[in-house]
Amino acid sequence: MRSLKTSAAFFCIVLLLLAPLPASANPYTLWDGGNCCWYAWEMAKENWGVYLPWVGDARNWINLDGTVVSAGDRVYHIEATDEPSAGSIIVFQPKTLDMLNGNKPYPNDLYGHVAWVDSVSSLKIFADSTTYFLPGWKVIHVRESSIWPPEGWDTWRGCAYRRQVYLWPPWGMDGVKFLRLTPVKVNGGLGAAGVNY
Repeated sequence: MRSLKTSAAFFCIVLLLLAPLPASANPYTLWDGGNCCWYAWEMAKENWGVYLPWVGDARNWINLDGTVVSAGDRVYHIEATDEPSAGSIIVFQPKTLDMLNGNKPYPNDLYGHVAWVDSVSSLKIFADSTTYFLPGWKVIHVRESSIWPPEGWDTWRGCAYRRQVYLWPPWGMDGVKFLRLTPVKVNGGLGAAGVNY
């Protein structure tokens, strides 16, 4: 009898773990108050109006490239591009995190990293009351979270985050992509949700 109860309990636990979350629920977990994937997923929901599918660790977010999502009555492709833009998600592969850290292992680098891009601007240098623009260089302003974030970060919906700046060279950066929404065009117009293409 005990074996039957144990098996039944185990079966119920497995079913709960395998049950899909509601489409509107964030599939990522906060780790000690932070998680870059949780934060980027929430930013996509807040700014794009879409519920991204779960794809695992940040390094796997590149696999969202080509995914079709809907926002209201509009249908979009998620596109991975080399060009930074405001309102996109920057995806760092583990090797890039190590490179940005002086070719030393970055804490938790095996997971990769994602962040929400707030703005992108040209790099300016001020000297002798003159402004110099460095051709092609950009400044990327992001909001990002991390697992086990340090104390002192801002908090949004229970998730610790910080504002960060990354410099973007004209030749791009190996192991970094930007995810953005691109409207699906059908017969010269935008596709509507619920329509088979």
